[in-house]
Amino acid sequence: MSTIQSTTQPTPTPPPSDNGGGSRLLPLAIVALLALAGATIYLFMQNRSLSTENTEIASQLDNTEQLKTEVEQQYYESLTELEEMKGTNAELNEMIDAQKAEIMEAKTRIDGLLRDKRNLGAARQELADLKEQTAKYVAEIQQLREENELLAEENQNLSTTNEGLSRNLGEATAANEELSAARAALVSEKEVLLEENSSLANTVTMASVVKVDEIDVTGLRMKDSGKTARKKYAKNVDLLEVCFETTQNDVTTPGDEEFYVRIISPLGETLAVEEMGSGTIENALTKEQVRYTKVATSAYTNDVNQVCMTWDTPVQLSKGDYGVEVYNKGYLAGLGTFRLK
Repeated sequence: MSTIQSTTQPTPTPPPSDNGGGSRLLPLAIVALLALAGATIYLFMQNRSLSTENTEIASQLDNTEQLKTEVEQQYYESLTELEEMKGTNAELNEMIDAQKAEIMEAKTRIDGLLRDKRNLGAARQELADLKEQTAKYVAEIQQLREENELLAEENQNLSTTNEGLSRNLGEATAANEELSAARAALVSEKEVLLEENSSLANTVTMASVVKVDEIDVTGLRMKDSGKTARKKYAKNVDLLEVCFETTQNDVTTPGDEEFYVRIISPLGETLAVEEMGSGTIENALTKEQVRYTKVATSAYTNDVNQVCMTWDTPVQLSKGDYGVEVYNKGYLAGLGTFRLK
């Protein structure tokens, strides 16, 4: 006969009381969460403000570059239009040269305004004035040319009348006068054709100029390993890398294009050493000799392409603002600036 043993279940022990500790930690936790939420909102607003500011700065830079391009285009169009109106009349040619000088001065003023983004409004107004001024000049010259042509026609009529009156003096004299007049007309026509051909050739060359933009200059330091490192301080820079982008120009014949790069120091001097590829070119507009730093050659295919060149600085560079000019076919194709600390 088996014996049934009874087991006694242990009585559960109640959890210890926190004596109000949890109620004291709850307000501290709420305060901590509120502080964390406030800090998060503050950082979000700061980041949003910085993003807006960066967007505005980028927009201003884009507007400045666009306005620079418009200024360059209007400047060359104005000079080309006035140059094409030159003829055999010395007084008209002198007037055109004076008007070209005024346009150059206007461009200089606009370039000065574009150096400060706060002057974009004034620069746009100057550009509008330049366009209006060019149109006014062209209209005045055209009117003078028409008046001169009318006078020439009247003089021709008078000459014809005088020839008729003098024909009675003798057939020989009349024949000689006709031959002289024909010879003078041929010489004058030849001169006009030569000038027109020269002007047309200059216009074609100017139209084939490959403009450049996005000019960027980077200071580099050559390491012992042969690799380079980017540097911002002038004392650490022994190489300058100049890069830019060619623009699309369907007029230009595809092939190798030479871009003459001129780096201008804060003192206004061109960085140039003949033994390192420097030299001089003639400015096609002003006929002045322009010293350049180095030539960059690129295979041009009528499309956007990046071109880069490096300049091994022979002396210690000084800190400050530098200028960059790029020439193609003797014409200024692009401008840029950079700073070394």
